[in-house]
Amino acid sequence: MFRDLLKHHWLDEAQHAKMDTMLIAEMVDGVSLADRETAIDEVLELGGAIDGLLQQQIGMNIDALDVSTGRVFTEAAPTEIAAATLKVCAIPSWSRAWSTRRSSSSSKRSALMVRQRSAALRKRSPPSTVHLD
Repeated sequence: MFRDLLKHHWLDEAQHAKMDTMLIAEMVDGVSLADRETAIDEVLELGGAIDGLLQQQIGMNIDALDVSTGRVFTEAAPTEIAAATLKVCAIPSWSRAWSTRRSSSSSKRSALMVRQRSAALRKRSPPSTVHLD
């Protein structure tokens, strides 16, 4: 039963991903490449800002833990605590990497991926029915 639940949940999530992809392709249809690149850059900047705030909050939490417990951490402990906390956070590591190391070549790759995906989706017609076997 649990396996079936996971299977159907995964199929439902996959269907959402397909629909989201088609909606995004429809939304960007007619939007210039420069505007798409700008939008991607803005989303990545937002991710970087959120990540920066998260890292500041983690630092403050470590300081509060130090003060409230009366413990003095080793030099390496705050770094280890911060790394463990970031690992369990919902912000994927690739978004942190992209937001901190954004270059013109990655911007061109991003734009190319959006262009290719948009073209591929325009060639396909949306499915008429959804089958959940």
